[in-house]
Amino acid sequence: MSLAVDPPARLDLSMRENDDKLVALMWRATDGTTSIPIQSARMTMQMDVIDEEPAVVHSISSVTPGDPSGWIEADRYVDGLVLIHVPFALWADITARTGVYDVIAVSQTTAVTRCLARGEFVIERGVSA
Repeated sequence: MSLAVDPPARLDLSMRENDDKLVALMWRATDGTTSIPIQSARMTMQMDVIDEEPAVVHSISSVTPGDPSGWIEADRYVDGLVLIHVPFALWADITARTGVYDVIAVSQTTAVTRCLARGEFVIERGVSA
């Protein structure tokens, strides 16, 4: 496995505990216009530790639409596009409301692995019921 040398994008995310989140990322060649077809992708989120609880890590790599743990639209891989569905139901059993994440993808043509984005996330509570 070889790694791409392009740095990942910094993208901080705000998610809501009562609404699904769609994260869209694109892998382009260094010319900025050519799409890199993708073989697979994965989003990994690590929630901040609260009161000495063990860290919670959740990964989304399923390509099954409607997967309750989250899913990625694999039919867009050919365009170099990673569309990740993060369902709000994930937050029901997790105390932490902040953390870090990254998204990696593997090129379909060269098998190169690249981190497309990384950053921090926060889960916001709604004000109105």
